[in-house]
Amino acid sequence: LAQWHMKLLKAYKNGHDKGLTYVGPLRPIPLTPTMVCDWCLALEDGQATIAIPPNIESFNAANKAPTLHPARKAAAQPTALPAADISSLTSVILLQTLAQLDSSLFNASTPPVACMPSMSFPTTPQTPTQQRGDGALSPPVPSLTQLACYLQYAETNLSMHYASSYKSALELHGIGPDILPDINDKLLADLGISAGDIIHLKKGSTAWW
Repeated sequence: LAQWHMKLLKAYKNGHDKGLTYVGPLRPIPLTPTMVCDWCLALEDGQATIAIPPNIESFNAANKAPTLHPARKAAAQPTALPAADISSLTSVILLQTLAQLDSSLFNASTPPVACMPSMSFPTTPQTPTQQRGDGALSPPVPSLTQLACYLQYAETNLSMHYASSYKSALELHGIGPDILPDINDKLLADLGISAGDIIHLKKGSTAWW
């Protein structure tokens, strides 16, 4: 049944949401989990194909019209499932679980920026340096990744529970941990940073950078 479900998902999955829609000769038919289960059972019994669904009541697209597809002319026969059909209930639960797993794969989000764990932060960040013509090393090159890592460090080690919420405002003004101590307190306050957090950020950046 799972194999049939994956084939139906590939053939009829909606492009704009997580649902499935069969486009029949009369009109498109949204497929409910029960309809998908019925279709899979019919495929297993050889009573339907991927292109032509079973001719049963749940697939009647025109309010009890006699046929769903021109290739299936037989009149629909009402089917009554037993009240306690454990096998059918198990199949529905299995298909719903597979649909949820599949939708999570389609909607996987971009993983967050990976930073070193808080316990492994060095006293000074491991930032890239540039080689000058005279052989000496230039100062570290600031980057947005360093700002994100420093704010995570501040939340973990400086008791700043909302440090990451300042990331957008600081990035907008090009403020990184390398220049935080030189920024005027009033400017930081105008960005919505509290007085206590300003002190924590400045002192922490000096030690961290």
